[in-house]
Amino acid sequence: MKNKKNKIVEFLNYSGNKTIRVMTKKRQMHPRYKKFINKTFKYLVHFDSEISLNKGDKVLVKDCRPISKNKSLVFVRKYNKLEDKKWYKQKLC
Repeated sequence: MKNKKNKIVEFLNYSGNKTIRVMTKKRQMHPRYKKFINKTFKYLVHFDSEISLNKGDKVLVKDCRPISKNKSLVFVRKYNKLEDKKWYKQKLC
């Protein structure tokens, strides 16, 4: 069984009922020309929450079983770096 992975991605827009579209970015070097190439990947995420999101918000999603043809991620919560640091410090102490 494969491990469930969490990803921090950027919210793009609402896409239908209980679905949002998110984007992640990746920079990689071209093997031959040694230039950096920016690649973006867009995913559909199952969103069953009453939280309002704005374009550009960071969102935490996790892998799950396939919900539909294109959806295999589930919304966990809105990501806030400061809250995560406080939670992590409390967990260590």
